[in-house]
Amino acid sequence: MRGAAKKARLKQSYARRHLERLERKVGVPLCTGTQHNLRLTDDGAYLLRIGRRYLHRLNEAVCQVAGDFCEVDDANPAALRTIRFAVDGGVWDDFVDDLARHMPTLLPVVVNAAPEISKELFERYRVDAVYTSEPFREADRLSRPTATYHVVDEPMWVGLPSDHPSAHKAVIPLRDLEEDRWIVGPGETARQALVNACWEVGFEPRIYRVVESLSMARSLLWHRAGVALFSPLSFPPGDNAGFLIRPLEDGPYQQHVLTVDPSVVPDYLARTLRERLQESYRERARGVNSEYAATLEQQAVGDVPLQRSGATESMVERNEPRDRDEALSCCASGIKSDHGDYRLEPEDVTMLRVIDESGSLNRAAPALLISQPALTRRLKRLERRLALKLLVSDYRGTALTAAGRKLLNMIAEAEREFQLAGQVLLERASRESATVRKRVPTVALSTPVSYPRLRLSSDVLHPTPAFD
Repeated sequence: MRGAAKKARLKQSYARRHLERLERKVGVPLCTGTQHNLRLTDDGAYLLRIGRRYLHRLNEAVCQVAGDFCEVDDANPAALRTIRFAVDGGVWDDFVDDLARHMPTLLPVVVNAAPEISKELFERYRVDAVYTSEPFREADRLSRPTATYHVVDEPMWVGLPSDHPSAHKAVIPLRDLEEDRWIVGPGETARQALVNACWEVGFEPRIYRVVESLSMARSLLWHRAGVALFSPLSFPPGDNAGFLIRPLEDGPYQQHVLTVDPSVVPDYLARTLRERLQESYRERARGVNSEYAATLEQQAVGDVPLQRSGATESMVERNEPRDRDEALSCCASGIKSDHGDYRLEPEDVTMLRVIDESGSLNRAAPALLISQPALTRRLKRLERRLALKLLVSDYRGTALTAAGRKLLNMIAEAEREFQLAGQVLLERASRESATVRKRVPTVALSTPVSYPRLRLSSDVLHPTPAFD
């Protein structure tokens, strides 16, 4: 609790009371453990997920309404949008350099992790995108929404001892390896791909050993322990290595995919990232394996992701930006620019809605428990931050501009999604409470049961100082 309060710039006692009020409002415990070792419960993690998703929708709505070209201030590195990637091994300096050239508003954070670890990081919201050769399976049942994009189909090559009977061939037929022992790399996907490819040519592979890493496979090839599948981008063996890596006829393919959370990484941004990943792959092929690069052709990709899961259509569908510059600049997490800072808080939405309903700043101020001059200053700060004119005043009163009206309409959809997701938590809390009281005699009510409206405060997610 002390660390959370310090990070949120709150007193520890206030943070504790704030958490207790939130738990009473929701009706279920959100944290467990001692004051020095607190962790979120499943309900607390669920509330945090839907809250973060809601904030992403707010900021994305602002970007779509603003429609400005966001120039990045080179003197302000904090203005860059940070996206965290999980990738499966390798050196990614060339990819980072390519992103810096073609997507100057993005600041990538690349994390090397095995496919299973990448899936866990994605599920825990530690990363927002995963690039791997093992697509997420339906059986994984991620609670986070996903959209999967095809990047490249990579034909597997084979590593075999230099004195193998087929070592002199430029392309090794898979049928020639029927009597050999196979060394299989980590992951169930690699083993299943090998079995399926061998079955198609009429034999079942003899699995000698499943290794933990490709480095073990290379070592076993040095000792002539068998044959193994390799990526054509693997480091080529030396002249006296004792084994060769050759193209494989009728061999399996390895599918490289990009998986993102569509509520965080919009479709147009994911497509651009996929293009840069494809170019990075081709560039590595030119530097590592010129023979493979000469035969590598750009593979056709569809206009839609391979699959979507865990999200409704309204959550993942996005209005396309007017041009590429807008797509790269107006991202969903509040990019700062010379024109404005595209960041919207839930309190700002409440303020705009109250002003719209009351039709006057004088009438809206008491409803917001704030003075009229303070409300005016708060509104002006919001307009400067968003670089949008939100209100217009005349003799009839105060009304929202077209931009302000469109912004509220888009936010209303995000709020409906948040309320529907939060209703699951409130209904579960109501059922648990009814179970505890079922032994106590009660009087039946004639009115239907209603659940409290779940409200989101940004203080829970990323607290900000008071306005006035």
